[in-house]
Amino acid sequence: MQVNSVTVRNYRIHKDLTVELSDSLTLIGGPNESGKSTLMEAAHRALFLKASAGGELQKEMVSDRHSGHPEVEVTFTIGGSRYSISKRFSGSSGKATLREDGGATLHNAEAETRLAELLGVEDPTGKRVNSKSLEGQWAHLWISQGRSGDDPSEESVAHRDALLARLKDQGGGVVMQSDNDARVANRIEEEYSKIFTGKGKVKAGTVLDNASKEKDQAEYALTQAEEDFRNLEQAISNYEAAERTITRQSSEIEQLRADQKECEKSLELAGELERSLEKVVAKHRAAVDDRDRFEQAIADVSAMQQEADALGKQLQPVTGRIEELSHQLTEAKAKLGSREQEISAARQSLTKARNEQDLLHALATALDCEARLADLVSRQKEIVSIETKITESRDRLSGLQKVSRQDLAALQKLEASRSELTGILRALATGIEVTKANGAVTIGDETLGKGDKHVIDSETVLKAGDDFEFRITPGGGTRIAETRQQLSEVEDRRDSLLQSIGVTSADEAQLVLQERETIENQLREYQTDWNARRPEELKAAIEDLSHRAKTARAEVERKSTGDSLPETVAETRELLEARKAESTQLSDQVETLGIEQNSAIQVADQTERKLLAEQQGAKEVENRLLELKAQIKIKEEPLGNSEKQAERLRSLTEACDVSASEVASVKEQLDQLQPSALLADRDRYSRALQQCDEQIKQALQQRAVASNELSKSKGSFDPASQVAVAKANAENATQRYQRLERRAAAIQLLHQRFTEEQQRLSERFSQPLAEKASGYLQQVFGSTARATVTMTDGVPGGWTISREGETFEFDKLSGGTKEQLAAAIRLAIAEILAADHGGKLPIVFDDAFTYSDPDRTRNLQRMLDHAARQGLQVILLTCDPAEYVGLGARTVSLG
Repeated sequence: MQVNSVTVRNYRIHKDLTVELSDSLTLIGGPNESGKSTLMEAAHRALFLKASAGGELQKEMVSDRHSGHPEVEVTFTIGGSRYSISKRFSGSSGKATLREDGGATLHNAEAETRLAELLGVEDPTGKRVNSKSLEGQWAHLWISQGRSGDDPSEESVAHRDALLARLKDQGGGVVMQSDNDARVANRIEEEYSKIFTGKGKVKAGTVLDNASKEKDQAEYALTQAEEDFRNLEQAISNYEAAERTITRQSSEIEQLRADQKECEKSLELAGELERSLEKVVAKHRAAVDDRDRFEQAIADVSAMQQEADALGKQLQPVTGRIEELSHQLTEAKAKLGSREQEISAARQSLTKARNEQDLLHALATALDCEARLADLVSRQKEIVSIETKITESRDRLSGLQKVSRQDLAALQKLEASRSELTGILRALATGIEVTKANGAVTIGDETLGKGDKHVIDSETVLKAGDDFEFRITPGGGTRIAETRQQLSEVEDRRDSLLQSIGVTSADEAQLVLQERETIENQLREYQTDWNARRPEELKAAIEDLSHRAKTARAEVERKSTGDSLPETVAETRELLEARKAESTQLSDQVETLGIEQNSAIQVADQTERKLLAEQQGAKEVENRLLELKAQIKIKEEPLGNSEKQAERLRSLTEACDVSASEVASVKEQLDQLQPSALLADRDRYSRALQQCDEQIKQALQQRAVASNELSKSKGSFDPASQVAVAKANAENATQRYQRLERRAAAIQLLHQRFTEEQQRLSERFSQPLAEKASGYLQQVFGSTARATVTMTDGVPGGWTISREGETFEFDKLSGGTKEQLAAAIRLAIAEILAADHGGKLPIVFDDAFTYSDPDRTRNLQRMLDHAARQGLQVILLTCDPAEYVGLGARTVSLG
């Protein structure tokens, strides 16, 4: 079975789309939401969903973009016959039409039934279909998004019988078991199932299970008897040990309490000493602080006196520098005033010279512009003369008819055609000449006299008087009429053309054309001369020079002082150069004086800044000196003179020494008591007493429990005898269980061996399927790749892949490898089942390799190409067709 094309109309996003499919490899590419999956879903539903289906299945097909019911048409080929199935999904009014090329056309239920027969599926008519059952149709061939990595085993259940039949045909039948093998297998299974569950566990309620329980009960009874015997012995031992513990711990408690009392007394004394230590330490710190403050005050006064002496020495040379700088500043300011007067006089002379220079420059510009302007005005007059000639030529040209060379050529061609047709007509026509006549001779409407000639080119009536009348028909047949018609058309076209251009003949047209061309040539020459003179530029230049001349004259009038001025450009430029030289000399003089002035300003500024700096420095020193003297006076008053200071310092030092001795004495007494060790001892005694009390409580409880255990027996039974009886019962139960266990183990081993042999035969039966799957895997993973499969109730499963010496179960593979192994399995199954469908089956992969890396994707193309070469029709849907450019498939682009 091969799908040739799919057409969808009004199906979700598709308005009207037809896709032609290759018989081997088709790649349908497009971005997400472009309708790839929708197209293949529509084809699947056309094949497996009845047209009258309703509910959610029908609603989800309806387009929210396009009006009309969803329609799908699929053309396909089976066994050399070509079919077309068309379905309109409109609920209960849906229609189905199945056409066979060269065969019958079926509708609705008959079409659905026949289609199911062709596809080898159950007839859908009269049955309700849900989404899950619909997806199960050809699920091993239609791999939708998200299912590519699923184990294909479950998909094969629906095609088990067909797959088994094809595997038998391919060599699996030679390993099928005989009837006797089946009977032995059934007997072994029967015996095995009496004892064991399907998972190999012993069944509850069997003889073996009961024997096991009896053995466990006997062993438990023995354990209990032995435990009772041990418990009695332990109770006696526990009672005696508890008595000893109570006696020993009572004696230890008395000694610990005496030690604890002595420890408390020592801790009280240590507390008194610590409080005394705090007082003497505070007293010592106060004495040290008093001495340190007094010593610091003496040191501060001494430091301030040293700083004041240094400042006094620093101030002496500053006064001399201030006097010298004041004298230098006075001299610099006087020199600066002299330079300013010289610069003012030089600048006035420079301004006068520059004003005369500007006046002369404006005068030179005005004279130059006026001279150039006179020349340009003369050239402009010549241009006006040329423009007059151009206007006259254009007027003459406008008075002539507009005859072109094309018009003349057309007229001459028509005249030639007219002459040619007239000649032909004369050659074909009949000529008549009246040589003698007694009465009037008429031809048509024309009357001829003696000597007149007439050409007859059409059927004409000739009359000679009242007695004779002739009908003359010239030779040539219809050709004369055709020629005359052509001549009439040529003359009409000639007359129309003559009228349109306003002449009476071709000769007149030629004369007019010659005159037009002569005038046009003259006009071109005038225009060329006019363009060469650049009238627009000349006009702009005249306007520019006129403006510049007026501006310059106005500048001359504005700057003139009433003195006489030169009248020529040369005189003006000579005088201008003299003024420029004078201005340059004065400018250099001003610049030199300016430099000297700047130097004087800098000297004055620097001197003034130095003077201010010295004065500021001196002021700061004087202020600091006054401040220090005031502080020294304030601090010396409470200290007294040097003798009083020494006496006060000795007194403070003696107070520090006394308080330090008191601190050392208290610390020595406290160290001898070791307060931290006493605290640890107190905690240790409390902990030891608590532990002793706890041990006595535990011993009392232990003695009570042991006493209770001993009081229970009171000699009512013999523990040793009970142990002996329980031991004998356990041995008997164990021996019986071991006999039954050996028989069950033998049956289990026989069942295992027979099952393994059946599995080996099953593997040989499924070998063709495994080999085909391996062939596909080798296209991706190399020549060492192998696939294995287990047949369970005729369904292939338990797939594994082996490569490079390692075997992996399907569930343990990565996402990408699952996709690749599942694809190989599906292709192998499709190749085997294709024999039931005319030797060919389509298989659709919808974005089925999303977890495959680029290298694996390239190898996958080899796998898909291998499938196509084995006869399968591979249809691949992908969002990235560029990844499959090497597949060599027919490519269909959507979106």
